[in-house]
Amino acid sequence: TIPDSVTDIEFGAFSDCWNLTTVNYIGDEASWNEIYIQEDNDCLTNAERNYLEYVAPAPYTINSITIKDLSGNALSEIPGTKFLATVSITNKSVAGDSMVVLGEYSALGKFNGLMYVNVEDMPEGATFKLSIPVDNTEGDVDSLKAFVWDSFESMRPLGNSVVCK
Repeated sequence: TIPDSVTDIEFGAFSDCWNLTTVNYIGDEASWNEIYIQEDNDCLTNAERNYLEYVAPAPYTINSITIKDLSGNALSEIPGTKFLATVSITNKSVAGDSMVVLGEYSALGKFNGLMYVNVEDMPEGATFKLSIPVDNTEGDVDSLKAFVWDSFESMRPLGNSVVCK
């Protein structure tokens, strides 16, 4: 849903905006034409218009990935042993379930596999941390990437991603 938008532009609001050449409008031409534009706004009405699709803000933010040994001590890099990757995530605006995914990548960027945790009923506005065990005894994990999906079926991203090397 597009948030509330302009429905009326007052007389002369854009009367001296001679440098206005392009207007980026979120919506289509029909919704633009519903705006009541009063007189003396030629700079606005003569500008080129780009009609843009509304993109809702991402409901989740991944804040960080931290690395700890199995005793809980912070590490500065990914070790060649078993360790914990802790993902900090904030639910900004969505109700329902989702999944936090942690991908493993080699030094050449080859995808090695992933782990995930289903998140159910996380309260809106809440921030939490998930610790996910990672086995790097073979030394093939050079980086981790955390992201949020709505499900495995559609794999629709619900926020940013964060990489840890």
